[in-house]
Amino acid sequence: MEIKETAFIYKLIAGEKLAWHGRYHSHGEMEFEIHFFSEGEGTFFSNRTSYSIRNNTLFLVFPREFHSILPKEVKKPLTYYAVLFSLSKSEKKLYQLLINSSSRKKNQPVASNETASIKFILEDIMKFSKSDSADLKKSADLLLESCLFRWFGKQNKTEGKIAAQKKSKSAKSYVERSIKFMEKKVYTRCTVSEVANFCGISEEHFIRIFKDEMQMTPHQFFLRLKIQTAALALINSSSTVSEIADEFSFENQFHFSRVFKKCTGLAPSSYRAGFSS
Repeated sequence: MEIKETAFIYKLIAGEKLAWHGRYHSHGEMEFEIHFFSEGEGTFFSNRTSYSIRNNTLFLVFPREFHSILPKEVKKPLTYYAVLFSLSKSEKKLYQLLINSSSRKKNQPVASNETASIKFILEDIMKFSKSDSADLKKSADLLLESCLFRWFGKQNKTEGKIAAQKKSKSAKSYVERSIKFMEKKVYTRCTVSEVANFCGISEEHFIRIFKDEMQMTPHQFFLRLKIQTAALALINSSSTVSEIADEFSFENQFHFSRVFKKCTGLAPSSYRAGFSS
């Protein structure tokens, strides 16, 4: 395990900080992220599902999962901790525990008797992970690892059989190859058939293994890749919605706006307005 980044965000409500921390984005293969909201009220959006943010709520974000904080839904200033970490391919037990946790189906706060200590644990993890001492950095990794087993392991008592199932290495390899291919094609109208042909397998088989691994179809994932990049263009450029729709090869502005709202929960114009300082 390696802690890649930590952050403490205090009283987030609007402006440039919200534009950065609340942006629609995802992380790479084997990368997970914890968000612990100690106070505030708003909405956490993951893939196509909205979850209420309230005091002492812990969210676990999975690899390649598209997520954001909806800017216009921040009703009370948000104070939260974020920890981005990656697992090595050898850490199969912890990876399977997290992937098969009930949190993947529905983000839920941890048990009430745990929340009092999470804040202090995350403060230690942040402090140690930023230390110049290699030993302290390692202690932060180990502390986080033990907490993950404690927070999410207990959710898997009835899911042991699922966790024990081993996915084909070749299937996972096909999925990762296809994602890299789609990332390069984000400005085009790439089809599922084209991606399957690149991987050298049938379209039917490709769709099946991709959905099993990513919890969505290749087409849905590709659209989210487009929207993730288009969302940055909305924030960082003065291009019109129509121009951005054309840049990313959508049929027209209306098609782009419809897909954008499905992915982010907001219309493009509302997204841009919500992230303006």
